[in-house]
Amino acid sequence: MRFVRLDPAPGFMGFGVLTPVGMGVAGLLDAGVSDAPVGVAVPSDLAVLDGEPVQRLHRLDRYGALGCAAALAALADAGVALAEQVDPDWGVTIGSCLGCGTSSVRYHLDRCDKPAAELSPALFVRTVSNAVSGDISMACRLGGASETLVSGWAAGAEAMGSAGAALTEGRARFMLAGGVEAPDARVEEMHAAFRRDADLPWLPQRLSEGAAIAVMGLDGRAAWPDALRLRAYGRSHDPAGRFSLAGALDALRPLRFRSTLIANRIPPDLLARWRVEAGSMEIFSLPRRAGELGAAGAPVAVAVAAARRLESVLVIARGVEGGTVALALGR
Repeated sequence: MRFVRLDPAPGFMGFGVLTPVGMGVAGLLDAGVSDAPVGVAVPSDLAVLDGEPVQRLHRLDRYGALGCAAALAALADAGVALAEQVDPDWGVTIGSCLGCGTSSVRYHLDRCDKPAAELSPALFVRTVSNAVSGDISMACRLGGASETLVSGWAAGAEAMGSAGAALTEGRARFMLAGGVEAPDARVEEMHAAFRRDADLPWLPQRLSEGAAIAVMGLDGRAAWPDALRLRAYGRSHDPAGRFSLAGALDALRPLRFRSTLIANRIPPDLLARWRVEAGSMEIFSLPRRAGELGAAGAPVAVAVAAARRLESVLVIARGVEGGTVALALGR
């Protein structure tokens, strides 16, 4: 894995996290990663966030509603008010496993069963993978850099790395970055069949929906002197499971890490090897507490690290197909 080092290192200024379990990220300050779930409950009808009308979220599909709710919560957590006009200094980068797959399948089935005049234009516009990024841009009045990544469970981590690069390169002053997943019944059926046919019992029986988005920026060092910062990120494609935690730590020298957070389910033999390679370093598996959150897993893990005020941590996201992303974080 080749790492991209970011200088200056972008800071994480706020988080919006929605997961199926009932404890807020702030609760980790008391409970600790090893024995606590993370996130806040996602009801079937999303509550009002900072005056955002529920009806507006209801006009979106589940991906868009979760993404906008998490983005608004992240801005509130960072103490940032919504801009009155479109702000070109703010951008957004969102990752998801299947992108618009759910809406595309539904639209295809409607085309097979209905005459053209009865097809929904509201559904058609959601058959592009960047719909959630567009929803967030419009809801939060973001006029800057925008990117959508559809690269499996590691997409949320890739979005944060890409957002960090945009900030460091001067393409934005602030970014909203994270991951959104909202698997429907068809996706659940596909996952169950894949788990069975590929004989991968370590995969979760069911996938979880969730969204986690961070506010990232280079400004505000005086306002956020203790912000957790993204110092480097790396990507690799590793279907054979040869990714070495020890090798990644060596490549990141002279940075030193006290903790590793694993964002997604990985094969037991690979996890066992990583635990050996970690030595005395703490290593936590987020899915053991929060379920498999897909592309939202890595942003949740970063929120956990920030809530626990970890000084230095490596967050690893890995997809079933072998795509692996590592985020090097420090204060």
